[in-house]
Amino acid sequence: MISERRKGIVLIGVLALIVLLLGVLMDFAYRARVQLDMAENRLNTIRARLGAESALDITRAVLSGIPDMLAPEMETFFAEGEMLYLDDVELRVRLEPESSKINLSDVVSSRTGRRRRGNRLRAQSLFRLADVLNEEYSEPVFTYDMILSILEWITPEGALDLGALPGEPAGSDYYRQKTPPYECKHADLNTISELLLVKGITEEVLYGHKGGGEEPDIPGIAEFLTLYGGSESIEERLGEGTQLEDLRNIEPRADETFLTIDVTAKAGHARHRIRAIVQRRGANVLELCRTEVP
Repeated sequence: MISERRKGIVLIGVLALIVLLLGVLMDFAYRARVQLDMAENRLNTIRARLGAESALDITRAVLSGIPDMLAPEMETFFAEGEMLYLDDVELRVRLEPESSKINLSDVVSSRTGRRRRGNRLRAQSLFRLADVLNEEYSEPVFTYDMILSILEWITPEGALDLGALPGEPAGSDYYRQKTPPYECKHADLNTISELLLVKGITEEVLYGHKGGGEEPDIPGIAEFLTLYGGSESIEERLGEGTQLEDLRNIEPRADETFLTIDVTAKAGHARHRIRAIVQRRGANVLELCRTEVP
């Protein structure tokens, strides 16, 4: 007959085994939950990317069928943005007319005369743009030093002469200390995203700050700079007392040729953003470049 002491030892052993098995099961359940969440996040990331690409294609198709950019059905696209839904993927599509932006290709030129004076005025527009954007932040984000560094980057070496402008530009000496080192380009930009190579230009400065809760989204400088089209519209609006909404609430030209399609897709907690510049040629809408925004 088993003694009471042995029964107690057996009971303790059984309880210890049960505790061990529960620990193993809980660890397995936790790992399975984590892997499931990771798989779901990866799936949502893919769904958000594919949704953004689909929205871009849909928008190009819409543009090809509407020749007049002042048509009533286009109004939302140019204001707060059109909301689309593909299953449970939320898509926001906003159009930006390139004619309403500062054309960096025209800011600096080696030509003289009235053309040179006009370019100088366009450079001054960059400083006024900085003042407007910085009012939206608790501290200056787009500084005069950054503007002069942009001008130095796109100007032939030794040719930057726009008068007494505030700030200090960065030259090749600064970029040679980067890892890996590179030279100041001293030539035209190929894309606006190339500005990320310029001293001080971060993703937040270029593409804006995503607000949270009641905090509003603040746009980056990419929304107001272009390599296509004209600059007259934004220069007229960059006067004294200009507010951010004065720069964002713009009306395109009826025959707008160059447009930026800004698409943000959300699937679960995943987010994917694409900015693509397109050119309208009759019924054809050609994609000139595309940037995947972090």
